[in-house]
Amino acid sequence: DGRAVGYEARPVHDDGHEPWNEAFVYQDGQMHYGKATKIPFLREIVARGDDVSFEVETDLGTTRVAGVTELSTFQLARGHLWGLALGQSGARYQWDGQAAYGMVERSSVQPG
Repeated sequence: DGRAVGYEARPVHDDGHEPWNEAFVYQDGQMHYGKATKIPFLREIVARGDDVSFEVETDLGTTRVAGVTELSTFQLARGHLWGLALGQSGARYQWDGQAAYGMVERSSVQPG
């Protein structure tokens, strides 16, 4: 229907520093910038069915997008990549009755 939403964010450090959080909602021909407020950081290795729902705050208010992974691939670090587990997934998203497939890329310190 011509709308779009997305974000890129890094986890908040233990000291409260937020290194990166940018989000947008594109609606009615206008770009609205903001921040992601509910972020599905990688917590466990799940091949399919992981909840990747997210929320974005802009001047439009809170935009809620439901998402679930449909297929995933992972690289589990073993002494390289700063100890990160990397995940790339195809996901099915729903936003106000509209459904679409997209992707999600996540990383984290290796889940236990």
